[in-house]
Amino acid sequence: MPKLARVFPRRTSFTPTDELAFIGDPPLFLPELDEVHVSCTFTWDLPEARRLARAWSGAAPSVKLGGPALSQRSGPFIPGLYVKRGITFTSRGCPNHCPYCLAPHPLQPLDPIEPGHIIQDDNFLANRVDHRAAVYAMLGQQHRIEFPGGLDATRLTDWDVIQLRKLHIRQLFLSLDTLSATAPSLRAIRTLRRAGFSQRQIRVYVLAGYEPDDSPELAATRCRLVLKAGGTPFGMRYISPSGRREPPNTPWATWSRSWTRPALIFAKESLHA
Repeated sequence: MPKLARVFPRRTSFTPTDELAFIGDPPLFLPELDEVHVSCTFTWDLPEARRLARAWSGAAPSVKLGGPALSQRSGPFIPGLYVKRGITFTSRGCPNHCPYCLAPHPLQPLDPIEPGHIIQDDNFLANRVDHRAAVYAMLGQQHRIEFPGGLDATRLTDWDVIQLRKLHIRQLFLSLDTLSATAPSLRAIRTLRRAGFSQRQIRVYVLAGYEPDDSPELAATRCRLVLKAGGTPFGMRYISPSGRREPPNTPWATWSRSWTRPALIFAKESLHA
């Protein structure tokens, strides 16, 4: 089997941790390698990823640059290769075509379903019922289960809620991406609460700053609606493909800091109760 090194521009909570996973430039001493794959997830990391592909060019006979940032997310999912073990993809893509999202199209269920307790699908609930049933069956053997890829509130059925309640869920994520998504997102939160999920188990990505008339004040209002409905908001400032971010003292940067940490959110917002 070829000896393959994977190289990443930055470390995240999903980055593999084995001895052939590297961050940044090649170290002084390397094992003999057959291939190097430079993997880039975010478009704003592409300049660094391209530089790393050049920096690693002498480390192996074959050096390849790929990853989601280059729309290269096809092929079988191999656990532990580009994300650490425990994280799994059971499908790739999404049928929604949202203008702010970089998820590939169309939706493609993966077979076989690789075990894992963190389901990172772009739109898990868009899959066929038989695929979802197979994933729920796999998750019946897992603990501390998470759905950080996001569950589409408009596709959350009573049957899915029943299946989710049978599992050892640590947290699941819904999304509130646009003003028009407010009502279905709040309805899904209430459905999950009635089913027995706690407020801290129900996380909600609140996208802010994409629509031109949005503001930190309006985004904070949506976060408080999530809290009132029984979920925990997670503020996500829209980042353009170039990765442009605001300086640390702007109103948007202040909003981001205020709505990303559950402990801070509950301590601060209890003052408004």
